Amino acid sequence: MVKSQKRFVRDGSESEPRLCPLVCVRQAVGGGFFKRSAEEVCVKKIGIVTYIKNYNYGSALQAYALQEAIAGRGYDSRLIDYLDMGKPWNVRVQRRVVLNRLMGALHAPSAALKLERAKGGAVPSKEKRERFDVFYGENIKYSVDDYTEKSAYDALVCGSDQVWSLAVPGLNWRFFLRFTSAGKRVAYAPSFGTSIVPRWNRRLLEKYLREFAYVSVRELSGARIARDAAGLDVPVVLDPVLLVGKSFWESVAPHQEGDYIACYFLSDEAGAIGRVKALSRALGLSVLWFGDRAPAGEVPQTVGPLDFVSALSGASYVCTDSFHGAAFSLLFEKDFSVFDRNYEHNRGQSTRIDSLFELCGVKTEKVENRRDVVSWDRAAVEKRLGRLRDESERFLFGSLKAVVDIVSE
Repeated sequence: MVKSQKRFVRDGSESEPRLCPLVCVRQAVGGGFFKRSAEEVCVKKIGIVTYIKNYNYGSALQAYALQEAIAGRGYDSRLIDYLDMGKPWNVRVQRRVVLNRLMGALHAPSAALKLERAKGGAVPSKEKRERFDVFYGENIKYSVDDYTEKSAYDALVCGSDQVWSLAVPGLNWRFFLRFTSAGKRVAYAPSFGTSIVPRWNRRLLEKYLREFAYVSVRELSGARIARDAAGLDVPVVLDPVLLVGKSFWESVAPHQEGDYIACYFLSDEAGAIGRVKALSRALGLSVLWFGDRAPAGEVPQTVGPLDFVSALSGASYVCTDSFHGAAFSLLFEKDFSVFDRNYEHNRGQSTRIDSLFELCGVKTEKVENRRDVVSWDRAAVEKRLGRLRDESERFLFGSLKAVVDIVSE
């Protein structure tokens, strides 16, 4: 496993974080005399607010990727640990989250009920949970201080993933960074999870979006929402797993090759079984199931996040209904099929993958409940990804520099 002391940089190599001039002087004249805490080496602290400590491959990997991308520019980047209710600041923030949720439920009781009923689903195995916990312990740096204090972080970044889900009545107070000053708020590639703004969230969404220093989104539909809801023209940027690029994942995930179809589904896989079996027969490949869902008689592979990346990189074909499953398939240049995934509580989730394909120039035709991405122009897509990566980096690091410079004045 890769430890968090080393940071990935654009050429695919690893290096220690770049230090500010003051540190270089101290090292030159004082050697090891000075303690190299974040404060004493004047490394700026960036807090990341996203999904943490869950057992979803995409969520875990995008959080790790964003942490490493920011750290690679010399920042002390940490994921905000908001789950430890032994910390008084987490209790205070959670109270506001719950209050917003209750107020939203009063305006949209049926939506709140649907959301509550949707909880649960497939339960990850004990072994899978243990492998995720090892990954988090070895690769993620968590906050240890009161992140709501003005001096705790120089900037706060929310994203990526569906942290701005519009299916949540009242929105999520924490994920819109309401606990810190507006001047420190940066949104990197959050997803609204849908293309539709429910009436009960429109007014609050406008207020929250307008009170950010810098905003970007992950989907084209998200840019339209920001424009329609708040009058903001915001850039569409890459999900962190695409931001760090193929060479990063090849450097941290063990390489493997195999003759198999990798299947990864977050919703009921029943609608995909016929297609998977047909592919298996036609290609002469075995089928491996990942995640928490598999057909009767099949046992899901129990792997941690980085081994999951290895499994997708080594697969001959991928079948998925996951945004990140599709993203990694593009990154590793696989032929793959993407199946529809519509939850009762959150319609229109296919817009996330539609946007990814449009951004990357992937042309597909829908066949029944899926899109088959085969014989696609890999060179053209990689060229587009390279351009999008440059644009995404300019937004992220330009925004952080601007915020940090103002805070430092």
